[in-house]
Amino acid sequence: MAPLTDGGYSLETGSRPYRRRGEALSGLAEVLLLLGAGALVVVLHQTLRMPLHLPGRQGLQWMAILLTARSFSRNRVAGGVSSAGAAATAVLPVWGFDDPFVWLTFLAPGLVIDAVWARFPGLTRRAWFLGALGGVALVTKPLIRFGIEIISGVHYSSLALGLAYPVMTHLLFGVAGGLVAGGLLKVWRNCERRGDR
Repeated sequence: MAPLTDGGYSLETGSRPYRRRGEALSGLAEVLLLLGAGALVVVLHQTLRMPLHLPGRQGLQWMAILLTARSFSRNRVAGGVSSAGAAATAVLPVWGFDDPFVWLTFLAPGLVIDAVWARFPGLTRRAWFLGALGGVALVTKPLIRFGIEIISGVHYSSLALGLAYPVMTHLLFGVAGGLVAGGLLKVWRNCERRGDR
């Protein structure tokens, strides 16, 4: 604690080590929450079976979770951290993925989100931007699979009709997920404003 001119002590300057520890714990908690958001993406992907038989249908909740987590985080690589959580969870045998490259398709969208987020920081609070970003990020999945198919010969049933169809459906579901994230962000901001009154 630093002495004040009147003989008292300042908690402000004396508490810096405690504040730093608190910030470190807060940062660790945020990283764990981001990893958990990524893990939740995989759990929902494997447990919720949407009755639609369209490529990319699971991308709606995937992008909604990923972009919501990114929107509330102060971490510059929040998308990558969440996607790393998804990639690590996806390779666990319990989920039954038979694609050896599944981790890459879960990792890539978060990296794209972080790169675009850093490039356009002034737009990150706009729902249309989150929608567009969700679409662009989710399209990485069929593009990566297309590249893997060409290089390795591994066949993906989602690409049976070519690349254009899965790119279009992934784009649409990704946009929808981003718009859901934008809507959640707007509701949160409205609640904050009401609480400030």
